[in-house]
Amino acid sequence: MRLITVLAAGLLACTALAESKSKVAPEYTLTSGSEPAQVTAGSEARYAITIAPKAPWVFKITTPLKIVLTASDQVKLAKRDLDAKDIVDAGAEPKSVATTFTASAKGEHKIAADLAFFLCTDEVCKRYTDKIETKVRAK
Repeated sequence: MRLITVLAAGLLACTALAESKSKVAPEYTLTSGSEPAQVTAGSEARYAITIAPKAPWVFKITTPLKIVLTASDQVKLAKRDLDAKDIVDAGAEPKSVATTFTASAKGEHKIAADLAFFLCTDEVCKRYTDKIETKVRAK
């Protein structure tokens, strides 16, 4: 019974995050998605990227951060260039960067991000570059 409950909870979590995208690297995990997961055409929604470093790495907001967003033609982004000023809560772990967007038409759209950021240990900071793409469904 316990196994069934755990499996059911996992399936529900996957359903709720159907529009999110995760990318796992040895030192970090990137997650991107829209809120709500299914947006309404013509309405403003939130797009966020979360950088979750794995121990012993940490993400410091004092190091350079650059995220360049691109989107399908029918998606208008409030900001295309994001940096440390766009971190949602500097005290929270992991760190998330967000902007808003509006999909002007129904259907599936894409938002892509090119990231450049630093992760640090007690001894060294290392620059990383990565890309992540998220599908956004507008109804």
